Amino acid sequence: MKINKKILSLLFLLGGTGLTYTILKPKKVEAIKVKNEDYIEKVLVSGVVTGLENSTISSALNGTVDKIFFKEGDFVKKDDLIAKFVTADIEASIKQKEAELISAKAELENTETILISNLSLLAKNSKIEYESAKQEFEKYLKLYEKNYINILELNLKKNTMIEKEIKLENAKNDLISSKNGPNRKIVLANLENKESSLKFEKEQEKKYYIVAPYDSYIRERYIDVGETVAPYSELFLISSLGDKIVEIELDEKYSEKIKVGDEIKIYSFGNENTTANGKIYFVGNSVNEKKGVLQIKGDFKNSSDKFLYGSSVSVEISGQKLESSFLIPKEYLISKGERKFVMIHKNGKAEEIEVETLNVLDGVVLKKSESLSEKEMIFLKPEKNIESGKRIDYEIRN
Repeated sequence: MKINKKILSLLFLLGGTGLTYTILKPKKVEAIKVKNEDYIEKVLVSGVVTGLENSTISSALNGTVDKIFFKEGDFVKKDDLIAKFVTADIEASIKQKEAELISAKAELENTETILISNLSLLAKNSKIEYESAKQEFEKYLKLYEKNYINILELNLKKNTMIEKEIKLENAKNDLISSKNGPNRKIVLANLENKESSLKFEKEQEKKYYIVAPYDSYIRERYIDVGETVAPYSELFLISSLGDKIVEIELDEKYSEKIKVGDEIKIYSFGNENTTANGKIYFVGNSVNEKKGVLQIKGDFKNSSDKFLYGSSVSVEISGQKLESSFLIPKEYLISKGERKFVMIHKNGKAEEIEVETLNVLDGVVLKKSESLSEKEMIFLKPEKNIESGKRIDYEIRN
């Protein structure tokens, strides 16, 4: 069977064209189209609306929780009783101290009323006896001077007077000693000790009652009824009423991106139309190692009344502002030691250009340069078989 030469030539020509097309067909790679625009770095985090003043109420003793009178979210006034520990032991101790004080008072009363009274009476009678003996002696002295009695009779009266004088001095000393001497001082010291001991126990009793230090709301509760806690254990977290703030636990990977003064926008969970503006006014000094978070706080410039104490919110934090920049994903960046490059699509070909970069939360920002002067550019995702200067086809990813 003969084949027409014209047909054969045509088939050969068509086959060669297909081969050439296959060889010259450009490689299709993933790409993104990016506009040159101002960029503001943003972080979206969650936060909690609280009062300006926050306090952790801790246990001052080792005790068992007896009652809790408020729950999380409840509002309390200054000195409201929030919770109490079991007080049986401290009440028993107070009763014992009260009994000891009553006994000490009775001892002092006995000293002052009975003993002092008896010594006062003894001193009074001793003085009467002395005065009588003195008068008798003076009388006998006059008789002796007139030679009516002898010296022996006079000396007898004199000795009696001296005895009564010594008795009076002793009675006075005993009375003074009973009022200001060591015995009464011991009794008074014992009384003061019992009073101090009772006062101390009553001060200790106050630690069994947990009260609100100021008008506030119960933000968190860390204890349950029946639980035994050690001293310094955290019991409640409370927040003041009045000025509202938003507290945020920021992931440590963002810690170097946030600073005091950064603008924030606050959104209510479940209602994005409820918003407020503010600024970061506090950034913690260190990252919480257990949680891997950094504590930051922001204030409200307006509309704080729309947000409830203790409510959860979304917070958008605005960081640094970069003008006329391209923002690309990190995987589109080519690193060669300290130098950075990107692959762009230009005139149907791939072209590698060196760039200055800045790492941001959303990827990599390419700083403005002569090579990046266009308003919109196509960046190619780097692949091993893509070379600068080669024809390339691309597919824009969404």
